[in-house]
Amino acid sequence: MKQIPLTQGKFALVDDEDFKRISHFKWFATRIDHLWYAARNIRVKPGYGGQRQLKMHNAVTKPPTGLHWDHRDGNGLNNQKDNLRPATTSQNQSNQRKHTNNRSGFSKGEFARLNFPLVNHQTQKQTYA
Repeated sequence: MKQIPLTQGKFALVDDEDFKRISHFKWFATRIDHLWYAARNIRVKPGYGGQRQLKMHNAVTKPPTGLHWDHRDGNGLNNQKDNLRPATTSQNQSNQRKHTNNRSGFSKGEFARLNFPLVNHQTQKQTYA
């Protein structure tokens, strides 16, 4: 395992075999929601917006078609191959931690699973889902 220095005093972790290929680029730390990621700007074809961000985990290895990389340990700066697993968007979002501005105390999806009274307006009877 090797460390690649980023901006803001952060470091990204990569496997030894990926270090030489990845380290010669200028990487920066970027925060998305509550996680830090390593990224760099890449140019795209003229007429397609100029540049976009390439996350280091996608530079280490390309995800299977239609999937994203999920960081097993929840650390977006740990880009070692054994820490990356393919996941659908839904799977990737289901293991998110609670957001810092969370007021309900529930993580994403938990709130919908609570038993709320349902009222049948024809019979006026209450049932619980």
